[in-house]
Amino acid sequence: MDLSRAAFAVDPIGDATRVSDLKVIKNTPQRLVLRSLPHVGIIFLFFLFLTCFGAASFAMYRAEFPSAVFGYLIASWPGYKLNREAHIDEVALDRDAGLLEIKRYSLKGRERVQHPLSDLSYADLDMRPYQVNLTERRVALVLDQGMDAGRHPLTSNFYTSNTTIQAADAINACLQQ
Repeated sequence: MDLSRAAFAVDPIGDATRVSDLKVIKNTPQRLVLRSLPHVGIIFLFFLFLTCFGAASFAMYRAEFPSAVFGYLIASWPGYKLNREAHIDEVALDRDAGLLEIKRYSLKGRERVQHPLSDLSYADLDMRPYQVNLTERRVALVLDQGMDAGRHPLTSNFYTSNTTIQAADAINACLQQ
């Protein structure tokens, strides 16, 4: 493994703030719920944003306008990252109601999409190479019927952990019941 190349392939701030991969929260014969939660890096970004914004506001209060503008510019970076990265994805397969429900909670509000469970064919993994000997994966749902027929990734990020495989297996096992 070429360590000099691998060191530049990882974005430490980006990796720390990415949302974790889907984990099975509830698995009963009637309902399967998977959820992804933000990493600890989101909390760091939140406090960095508050600190920079507070310092800039204090500088504005003291009429130090160049310092205030500089502080607001610095605060815009963690604010942008929070707006982009801080979200919770939730997928629920409800056999009793016959629904597939995908929710995303973010700073912008809540998005909710529902599909009939009969439209869902299976869960698959999207894969791409990562660094030298690793593969990143994310769970994608394949809908073979309805207006949204096609392949739909559940998360925007790819992960190297095995929980993506476990999530896809749990969805496929729920569909086989």
